[in-house]
Amino acid sequence: MAETPAAGAVGRIDAALGAFVAAGRADALPGSVHLHCTDADGEWMIERGPAGAAELSRRHAKGDCAIRGTADALAELASGSGSLLDLEVLGDRAVADGFVAALRMD
Repeated sequence: MAETPAAGAVGRIDAALGAFVAAGRADALPGSVHLHCTDADGEWMIERGPAGAAELSRRHAKGDCAIRGTADALAELASGSGSLLDLEVLGDRAVADGFVAALRMD
């Protein structure tokens, strides 16, 4: 069975967010971020763990901000090339903006 475009985008989000957190780039986020796909089965939570470093999990939870949209739009954002203009942002906009800035850091 062929993979759907949305399922492929979910895989790209997994990979991009995993690399982002593993590289320590999420450690400076000003709060927790919940990402939610509106067209596929995909939710991610980036938050501080007990040791203070950012941790990534695939679950539904309330973050300081939530970013919702299609899997393709979230995959573009997670890769550092997308924009919040194509997504719904709920909660603390400063946290969302800090997340986007951290994604674009090299």
